[in-house]
This record gives sequence, C-alpha cells and structure tokens, in this order.
Amino acid sequence: MTPFAARTMTIASDVPPAAFDCVKFILVREGIATLACGANTARVVPGDVIVVSAHTLCCAAPEPRVTVSTLYIDRDYLIDLVYWQCATHFVDRLEVKHFFDVLFTNHSQQFHLGHTQLEQIAAWLDELTVMSQEGIASERFYRAQSVLSLVLDALLPFLSSGQQAMKVEKWRTDQIEQRRFLALRNEARVAAELIRANLRQRWTLEDLATQVHLSPSQLGRVFVASFGSSPFEYLARLRVEEMALLLRSTNLTVSEIAARVGWGHVGYASLQFRRALGVTPSRYRVICLQWEQPPQQ
Repeated sequence: MTPFAARTMTIASDVPPAAFDCVKFILVREGIATLACGANTARVVPGDVIVVSAHTLCCAAPEPRVTVSTLYIDRDYLIDLVYWQCATHFVDRLEVKHFFDVLFTNHSQQFHLGHTQLEQIAAWLDELTVMSQEGIASERFYRAQSVLSLVLDALLPFLSSGQQAMKVEKWRTDQIEQRRFLALRNEARVAAELIRANLRQRWTLEDLATQVHLSPSQLGRVFVASFGSSPFEYLARLRVEEMALLLRSTNLTVSEIAARVGWGHVGYASLQFRRALGVTPSRYRVICLQWEQPPQQ
C-alpha cells in the first residue's frame, strides 16, 4: 500500500458527490466542466488545478466532456514532504499541519497552472497513472515518489493560505538549509545504550549522568543535541516500541505488557502509547490481528 496514487480519466456524464480520506489534486487536461467541492462551485478549463481537502464531497458536470488527472495523496505523507522541502519556512511539522488547516478552511483551492506548465508535467502524470494502475511495486516506490515530487514541485508554489502566502511564493528561490549531520557525543551514545538495555529500570537523570560522568544538566543538553529529545522522551519512545512488539507477538494483557516495559500504571502506559501511535494498545492489537488475517475468498 502506497501513500499516493494517480488516475487519468475522460468524463462524459455527471459525477455524483463522493469524498475521499486523502488530499486530491485535480488537474484539468482537456475540456470544460463545472466542479463543486464542499461549498465551492467553479467552472474549470484546461490548465486549472483544484486542490481538495480530505473528507470533502466533490461532484462534477462535464460540458460535454472533460479529461482530468487526479493525484490522491495521504495527508500526513503530504505534510511530511512539504515539511522537509520547506524546512527553512516552518518551525516544525505542526506548523505545516496548521498551514494545511488554514489552506483548506474552505475545503478546496483553485488556481490556473497554465497550458505550458501542464504540458511540462503531463508525461510525469501519465507515468504515475500507469504505475498506479499496475500497482506500485516496492522496487519501484522510489521512482514513483521522485515523479510525484517533480509534479508537486510544479504545483505547490501556487498554493497560498492568507498570511503564509509569502512563504509559499519563496519556495522556488530560497536555498534549503542543510541539516547538520554530527557525530554522537560518546556520553549521549552510552546513555542511550544504557536506556535501551534496561527499559524497565526507573531511570533518573542523576543516575544516567553518574554513569557517563557528566552533571545532569550537561547530560540533558548533550542528549538533546545528539538525539533531538530528552533521555525520558527517548525512554518513552523505546517503551512504546517494545509495547507494540509485544502486542503484535504475544497474548500478554496490556497491563502485563506495560509492567514488562517498565510502566507500573497501565493507564499512564496507554496514554503514552496513544500519544505516540494515535491509537490505544487494545485497538492497536485488533488492527494487527485484522492485518494478519488472510483475505476471504
């Protein structure tokens, strides 16, 4: 399952209202139609692009026919792509999410890409469509992702969301700040190894600092600089990962699993798990069991 797909079709009859759980980029390639997305209704012509938020009802009436290419992109995946492309313009991933929330206040946005630019990306749209129809194999995923990135590079600069419109306009001209890849401080590496090897232990910052011969405040700074999180955030993430493994591979109760990874209170463990993965431990186990069941014939 890939987080994006493409489809090109010629429509000669009215399309009834339908909503998708993803962001859609609808590119009009030939013909004319009236398109209604949420509360917005507009007449579209070749070169127009309509960006539709997830869960928004859309319908269309061709005049008399229209050919469109539609990109279906998982919202979280799109947020990640935009964040890494535009890291100099956004504080963090949450600000990108807010940008899209503002962008889709009215559920959709329309702009005119133009015939020339549409022709420039037409071959990429067709390639994505063919790969989507055939099913994007794992060995072709990076090719599909690179083609999608080329298309989005042409489309995203046209988006705007009020006060953040200037950020989008600068995407093409600003240099992307390079991430600094630094060697880990030995003290941070050792502290992380201690945490991984002893998940159940009730660690304190003082205990870890003593082990690596730093003061607690020094270790805190060194650890954050190396791993991007505090020792306790790092510990919580590892415990959640271990909980997920045990939920998938054993029949232990959630309480037993919480205790095994070092959390004595199952309610607190469930809270941390849900914060990290978006679902409760019990729901996660159900999802995993459903995934493992063979499809019915």
